[in-house]
Amino acid sequence: MTFRVNADTQAKNAIEKIKNDHILAQSTLNQYGQKLKLTAKWLDDNKLGNLGNITQEYALCYLKYRSESVSQKILNLDRNALQLLINRDLDIIKSEKTKVKAKRICAYTPVQLNMIMAHQNEKNALSTLIASETGLKAHELFTIQIAGQRPKSDKLWRDDLFTGMDGVI
Repeated sequence: MTFRVNADTQAKNAIEKIKNDHILAQSTLNQYGQKLKLTAKWLDDNKLGNLGNITQEYALCYLKYRSESVSQKILNLDRNALQLLINRDLDIIKSEKTKVKAKRICAYTPVQLNMIMAHQNEKNALSTLIASETGLKAHELFTIQIAGQRPKSDKLWRDDLFTGMDGVI
């Protein structure tokens, strides 16, 4: 009969090993512990052993598996934890997950915006619409100016700062 150690225990044992070999912040150790727990579960699910005997090849296989579902930042955390565990550098695997740029979260739903604009005069309603569509704050609308319309600054500029650079006259 073989005794199987669960993923939590494997991760704790791995973190203790890392803690003995390296000086790291507790928060970093906690993050690595979470990552190694997932790795241990993957190893167990695929019947590839446990964290105590993970090879460089299995670590790279795990990172390739993770690259399909996590961001590059998370993948780098996984790689760093595994590198410390096996005391070897691992190749950088690029994440296949495309990064979606977050749109600035609007404080109001479209229905709420329409209700607000219905109670404003035409000029303010337009300002509200522009601010909500562009992600600007209300006070930032006052700073918008046509290029070249800005008043000349009294600040003294040095002529020699950017000479020799491309595109500098």
